Amino acid sequence: MATLKSYVVFILASMLLTACYRPETRTLLLVLPDTHGNAEELDALKRYLLREQDQLRSGLTFYEDIRITPSESALEITYNRRHLADMNLVYKLNDLGYTVNDLEGDPEKLHTSRKRLELR
Repeated sequence: MATLKSYVVFILASMLLTACYRPETRTLLLVLPDTHGNAEELDALKRYLLREQDQLRSGLTFYEDIRITPSESALEITYNRRHLADMNLVYKLNDLGYTVNDLEGDPEKLHTSRKRLELR
């Protein structure tokens, strides 16, 4: 009888824990119209984000995957939501001067960032 009660408690606990589970990763599409679909520029931005991640302490990761989509002038970023939020990503790229998902960019910053990224 005690084994049956333990088994029932285990099943109920498992059901409650899985109901509270929230996935740790999320995918966000960041449209960057200033890139004009330039795969080289999108790849440079991907490398910029990954270089930043390399400077994090061991075991901490922001990005699960970053894909470039030149046809949409976009980066599709799968990231760890425990360590990063949507707007962090938007502001990271907007701070480089890029227009991101309708958040207006800064042409002067963009020019400087492209030089730093060795573009144009």
